[in-house]
Amino acid sequence: MLISESSNKNHQNRKKSVLKTISANIKEINYNISRSFKNSIIYNIFLEHKHRKQRAKRGWADNDLFSIDWWFQNTFVDMLDNFQIRTHGHPQEKFEEVDTFPKGWIKLTLDDIKKETLNYKYNCFTEEDVDKMITNMDDFIKWKLIIKRIIYLLKESNEDECSRKSKYFNLWYDNTFVNENNIFTEEESEQQAKLTQQWMDECKEIDLYREQCAKQAFELLSKYFFNLWD
Repeated sequence: MLISESSNKNHQNRKKSVLKTISANIKEINYNISRSFKNSIIYNIFLEHKHRKQRAKRGWADNDLFSIDWWFQNTFVDMLDNFQIRTHGHPQEKFEEVDTFPKGWIKLTLDDIKKETLNYKYNCFTEEDVDKMITNMDDFIKWKLIIKRIIYLLKESNEDECSRKSKYFNLWYDNTFVNENNIFTEEESEQQAKLTQQWMDECKEIDLYREQCAKQAFELLSKYFFNLWD
């Protein structure tokens, strides 16, 4: 009787162990299948379709929440760019800010405005009209410059779009991963420490520049926000 109970207990333990192993294997298989599916083209197509439906219904999708600043810097900028091309009028303002914009930037931007205006599908201006408005610096042109300046500043505040790039990052990266073991001589270590400090200082300067651009953009937006309609 004692042998029978002990044998039965061992059998039950082995059974639990086998079931536990099977359960763990099933979970691992399910995880691998799920992971493979989520990395598949079909799943990405499904997600893209889902996000399109969400944007159509409520104006934004779940994945837009991963980086609202990035979404704003890209989506809003694209909207503004199209707005300044399509706009037919301008607010009754003096646009004093235009006088503070860099002259070189204004010259380049006026060339862009002329091209965009003449190439617009529903443009009603002749080249002579546009040249005259630019020469006289009409309020219509000043309004376009204001919008263009907001676009420029928001792009400069975007890490991906910013014109200021790190000079030291590639040097630092190449120096850091020069060999698999990262074994440096004393001289190389000092050089690496110097590069690291230069890169960090440069990053701070670029971040400060981007913050200043964002601040200037929002100052213009705060003044002209309720004029962004056509």
